[in-house]
Amino acid sequence: MEHQIQGMVYENGDWVSRQADVYRIIAGAREADTDMHEPEIKPQNKIPKLGILSRSIFQSPFVKTVLSANIRHKSLNDVVFVSEDAVHLKEIQAYGHLRHAATKSDFTGRILAARVFGEPRKVQVHSEYGKPWDKAAVHAQRRSFSGEEPDSLPPEIIVLTLTSRTLMFLWARQSQSGSVAFYQKIYRVPAATSHHDRLGAFLAVDPKCRAIAVAALEGRFMLYKTRPLDKWRECLREGRDVSPIEDERLIHLQGRVVHMDFLSRAKTGDESHVVLLFVLVHKGKTKITCYDWDCTFDLSTVTVRAERVAIDCEDHNPSLLIPLNQSSDFLLVCNQHIALYRNILSGIPQRYRTKVRPDHLISRQPGNGTQAPLWVQWDRALRNPTFPKEAFYIAREDGMVAYAEFNDATNSVEVSEAGIWPYPLDKAFATLDMDTSTMALSYPDILIAPGTSSDGLLCKVGSYPTHYKYASSFPAAQDLAPIETIPNWAPITDFAVTRLRRAQNLHERERDAMFVANGRAPHGTISELRRGLNAIIDVASGGFKGYTGLWAIDHGSTRYEINGRNTREHYVVLLVTLPLSTSVIRVWRTQTESGSIEDGSWDEVEWESAMVSTDDELERISRDNETISACILDENLTIQVTQQDARLLRRSNFSEVASISFGATNLLKAATKAQMSYAATVVRENSRIILQVMQIRDGAFCAAIPFDLNADPTCLELLDIDSVPHVFVGKSDASFALFRIMESGVLFPVYDDVLNEGPTTGLRMLCESAVVLTCGDVPVIVCGMRNGFLMSLFLRVTDGRYDLLSTKYMKMGSTVAQVTRSATDSAAAFVTCGSDICRVRSPANQSYTIDVDSIWFTERNNPGYKQSPIMAIDQLPFSRGIGADKDLGGFIIAISGDNMLFAQLEFDIRCSNYDVPSSTLIQQKPIPRKLITNATPAKLMYMEKLNKMVVATTEAREEKAPPSGYRVVHSAIQILRLGDEVAEDEEEEEEDMQPVITNNLVTSEFVLKHYERVYSMIEWTFVSDKDKTFHFVIVGTGITTSSGKETGRRLFLNVNETGIKLKKESAFEQPLRCMALYDESTLLSIHGSTLAYEEYDHRATKWVKRGQHLLTSPGTHITVSRPFIYISTAADSHICYEVTALGDEHQNRIHLKQVFSDSRQRDSAYHLVVPLPVSSASLSRPIRTQNSVDSLPSLTSISSITGLPATIVLLTDKACNVTGLFHPVQPTNKFATDTVFEACLPRSITRLQRGSIRPPWRRPCYSYTSTFPLPIPGIVTDDILGSSTDGSVYAFSILSHPALLLLKLLQNLVEAKRAKCPDMQVQATKMRSGDIFNLLMNGRDGRQDDSEIGARDVDPREKYGGVANAKGAWVDGDVVWRWLVEEKGDVRELVREGTEEGVGALFEEFVWDLKTQGDGNGSGNGAMVVDGEEENAVEWTEKWIESVLMPVL
Repeated sequence: MEHQIQGMVYENGDWVSRQADVYRIIAGAREADTDMHEPEIKPQNKIPKLGILSRSIFQSPFVKTVLSANIRHKSLNDVVFVSEDAVHLKEIQAYGHLRHAATKSDFTGRILAARVFGEPRKVQVHSEYGKPWDKAAVHAQRRSFSGEEPDSLPPEIIVLTLTSRTLMFLWARQSQSGSVAFYQKIYRVPAATSHHDRLGAFLAVDPKCRAIAVAALEGRFMLYKTRPLDKWRECLREGRDVSPIEDERLIHLQGRVVHMDFLSRAKTGDESHVVLLFVLVHKGKTKITCYDWDCTFDLSTVTVRAERVAIDCEDHNPSLLIPLNQSSDFLLVCNQHIALYRNILSGIPQRYRTKVRPDHLISRQPGNGTQAPLWVQWDRALRNPTFPKEAFYIAREDGMVAYAEFNDATNSVEVSEAGIWPYPLDKAFATLDMDTSTMALSYPDILIAPGTSSDGLLCKVGSYPTHYKYASSFPAAQDLAPIETIPNWAPITDFAVTRLRRAQNLHERERDAMFVANGRAPHGTISELRRGLNAIIDVASGGFKGYTGLWAIDHGSTRYEINGRNTREHYVVLLVTLPLSTSVIRVWRTQTESGSIEDGSWDEVEWESAMVSTDDELERISRDNETISACILDENLTIQVTQQDARLLRRSNFSEVASISFGATNLLKAATKAQMSYAATVVRENSRIILQVMQIRDGAFCAAIPFDLNADPTCLELLDIDSVPHVFVGKSDASFALFRIMESGVLFPVYDDVLNEGPTTGLRMLCESAVVLTCGDVPVIVCGMRNGFLMSLFLRVTDGRYDLLSTKYMKMGSTVAQVTRSATDSAAAFVTCGSDICRVRSPANQSYTIDVDSIWFTERNNPGYKQSPIMAIDQLPFSRGIGADKDLGGFIIAISGDNMLFAQLEFDIRCSNYDVPSSTLIQQKPIPRKLITNATPAKLMYMEKLNKMVVATTEAREEKAPPSGYRVVHSAIQILRLGDEVAEDEEEEEEDMQPVITNNLVTSEFVLKHYERVYSMIEWTFVSDKDKTFHFVIVGTGITTSSGKETGRRLFLNVNETGIKLKKESAFEQPLRCMALYDESTLLSIHGSTLAYEEYDHRATKWVKRGQHLLTSPGTHITVSRPFIYISTAADSHICYEVTALGDEHQNRIHLKQVFSDSRQRDSAYHLVVPLPVSSASLSRPIRTQNSVDSLPSLTSISSITGLPATIVLLTDKACNVTGLFHPVQPTNKFATDTVFEACLPRSITRLQRGSIRPPWRRPCYSYTSTFPLPIPGIVTDDILGSSTDGSVYAFSILSHPALLLLKLLQNLVEAKRAKCPDMQVQATKMRSGDIFNLLMNGRDGRQDDSEIGARDVDPREKYGGVANAKGAWVDGDVVWRWLVEEKGDVRELVREGTEEGVGALFEEFVWDLKTQGDGNGSGNGAMVVDGEEENAVEWTEKWIESVLMPVL
């Protein structure tokens, strides 16, 4: 019985149970002689070990809260923008303009709420009535501080609550150099048991800094007794680092919190009485709960004064709670009225209602919703302390801004309309304090809103004393007027990276452009994301095509009287050159003055221009010859050099003072320089090439001592080095020489060098222009080369000896790089190369580098302005001396394409000569170029062959007004011009200067059904049998029917230069969410969960279905890399199929064979297929370690097996992950593929694209003789870009294993040391009011760990193993970049200080592995070499990190 088995046997039509002997069964099998086949064993794929590096290119522009708080110093006027995961510090400059100061983005969680901790600012009152204002005070902004102040704390501090159970006190300090450092103290709040009782959603600060309240959505709140800021500051001065929190108590609360704030007791004079008010929803009713206590005692004395007191039924849903300053009364702002509640401490409050005027209740955007718009934010207005009323600005979400004044005597609120904000508003709305001086009350009210689904704006209500219009009425002077636009490109609905075709430009930009669809109707836009310095165009004039040179020969201001009114004229006289001729243009701008105050602002003054005629008999400007060089020599003289002669002219009437003719000699080059009384020329006389420098003395040219050159000049420049005149000569034999001009006129050679031919372009390194940058003790000569390079020579001049300290090279483009001096900054210059213009600047830290920032010209009234190549450029210097008037100083004059531009860099704008330069460092910022669509864009696609942008839009429109009104969602496909096309019927522009008018960019529109949504768009070019080309846009849509079911359509739209037309339409029972072209005549589409494979039959002119496949869940994205199809699904992650043909016997049908799928179930969002380079030996080199580590497979060997390149699929999901899936190159026994790496980002990536958006100067270039772009060791690919809905844009790089280990080691060290930093330690609070439960909830005691960091703590191989191996292959580049740049990180200090010896050995091991990977054995990257010698490990790593983490834009 031991060997018996029980089984079922089929007998007589029924299954019966029978026993059988095991041995008999085995013997029967042997007798049958059955062939036993071995199972098929498929080879296993070797997975390469790779990593991913993520970096932020653009941070999210979304702002939750705006706070006006001086968190640096009492003399600095700060504004704080608080977003979800960052704090942006701005500085208010003169006349309300903003400048970025610093950003803190290394928070451990997301920011929930933010408030200001500090007493209200005291306003000084001008008491000397009848006396005139001091002129400097009228124009001055808040002065910057100088020297170290004894105060260790600023006047105000920011209090934040984070999702990481953190209460943070945050402030900043600024150094003399302008750099800003943040400081913080953090406290742990009690843990939550559910989402509803998680503390931090509500935050309130007592007006006198005596208490802080942190509340959850419902159920409880935390009350903190705080140390007043002046006492805290006094303790720090005495050397005692005390805690700002003295006591805390957790209090339970019944109801859901709607509003929470502290009330004031200023009128009663009770300095110790603290009152906290809650507006709650309890059992479906709105009620009030009030707590109060005496702050001289601990929090155990806190009592409920009024508990769940019901309020009037009309106030059941208050939008805002406004506590009053002078009493414990408060206002509740509702949709149609404002309610005043008094005597709340008595238990039974008194209510007074003020209705809002009916005309103020009308919605400004009726199509946005069926409900009335809500009041979303309020802020106080700065007023005289003796003013009997309290003033507020109240903002509504549709843009309505109301001005309210509370009258205590009448218990009423006077509400008036302050203006209509042009964009929607939300919680980020505030009033800004311009100053605290006696002039503060004479300034207008400054309002700010960073924007929601549209651009933000900075506006003023009223006028500045210097801009006041005495002829206008008082109400007109109080209108809401814009000051400055704050760019916003969130939310992003689609993202595209493409290289634009520039038919109008001769110079192609050597990089791609990024476009995003953003905004909400009526402010929808397609934005080209850019970063750099903003040059604001005041005016542009056409008709300058073909001009190649531009010089200013006179500028200034004159006063005269017209009709009894004083008028001031600001003017500039320009020489502009065509080949063989010169034109003279005078441009001016007039201002009318009334007494000593200007009548009107600068922006309202019109520009005028005219050609200077030759009627004046005294005028001697040479017009018949091409000008070679010209400049203003001094206050009286200007100089012009042409091919025939050099003329010294008076600036007053351009009469001739002196001249010198070049006679029969051939002038090759000439150079002049402002404020330098020399003129340099190079002439050819017979076979001699002669350099001569003529000194200009007493209005005459002095004789020059000639100096023979051995080659033709390519560059000639006069330079001022250490206040000594020099002449720089670049020659045609690829050499250059620097001469010192002696007092006797003799040219003394001080330095020369020869440059070899570089292999990058095949062009010789010929110098075309040169300037000297002066910043510190080391002058820098910057040379623009003919092959597009920029060469920087760092010199040291000591006792007449010239030593070359360092030479740096930078690639600017493929055309000539032209360098022009900056007239406003001796350490800066302008570089033009093709379509690019940049500012180069020598930093003050003596790092032997130059900073390069792109310059983008923008127009105030034309957000889609497209920049053309710069052919000539000049800049006017600032006026000398102190004056109250703004002039043309600082203006950039440039010939761009067909236009002459008058523009100013944003930081060079001076509203008056009393303006104080900003204390913050000048930084580049996002400058998006916007193509207006008006409607909300949902999808975008660039059609390269037509140079058009296809955009799918929606817009809610009110078809009929209430009471029987209704609205519809209008859907359409728009074709947009990109701003650089010129209409054929466009008339020639007039020569008179007029502002550029924005044209309608929408060339054609195809209207879809109402409420129809576009899910996918692809471009299809069809060539007929007659070789006729048709351009189609295939559109997949979805629309919800009346039954609630969503159906779809597929539209074939024919697009050409004349418009867009529907050619074919197909209907589907489910929405068509994604499509892709398999080849020129095969279309893949997914409707619902069905994948369809269709082929176009040319003869039958129809689409024929060749196959279909049912997916496990609806598809979200599909791409093709023949013969593979990659599909991301909504609930089953990623699946890859291979297309195989079944043959003619099956009517050419196809079969989809599954190749692999993800090993996890994910809610996929998007994917990108990334083929890896098959020749990259950097992926297959083993790592030298003491422990046994599996060798990495060679992708070359993998490719040789199947003939297919190794491929990684980047997959994004809704859980904020970016996962790398390996595409197996040969079949295996399992479909689930391996995960190579997994990045965990703060937000989900919704789009992935590949594109080379880096400009040439953002790539490493160590020598002009090396290959460009130079491959960086360990970087497999670095052209992957991703976008998020909130406006964030990331750059991703795939790393080899050695590069991953080194970067991950550095990141682990940075995070480990930051965790030990005192600022990151949780502060302990001495508990006196709570019970043992509260004590346990307070968290740890905050003691620091003084032990050294061990190798096992930071070794990536030890820290991330097993399941966490994929997540350990992610490097957060922002962490390393913040340490390197913001914290001035040093690799040697990071590795050696505070660490065990094993960390240093580990670091050297990883560096050795990375360097040997790139030594030319396969990858050809080459080890980075400086001055011909290989650097040590630390220096090599620092240079490598700078190359890897170099800014993308």
